[in-house]
Amino acid sequence: MDSIKKRKIDDNGVITVDTDAFIPYKLTPDDARKIIEPFSHEQLLEIVQNAVLRHPDVLDAVRSIADRDMTLRKLFIRGLGWETTTDKLRALFSGYGELDEAVVILDKATGTE
Repeated sequence: MDSIKKRKIDDNGVITVDTDAFIPYKLTPDDARKIIEPFSHEQLLEIVQNAVLRHPDVLDAVRSIADRDMTLRKLFIRGLGWETTTDKLRALFSGYGELDEAVVILDKATGTE
């Protein structure tokens, strides 16, 4: 075990490690950027994916960015049944949150939804 890490033994003899002691100094944003700049896109995706799964604050930050970008929020659905209307589609998806738009496109040849 690294000598920098602080170890504590509780009353039951269980050893715990002080997680604040893992980093011997605090990184500045510029230091962090210098470390990750050479990483590939795939490496960065893997790191962010793992951080999103482990840290709710990272998930919140990712969702905040995704919510601002309309291209990340738009769904195109093919193969809807003939009985599907815009109102039915809106009712179905509104259960998952606020909708900006829900439209069933008409078939130009038949004029049906």
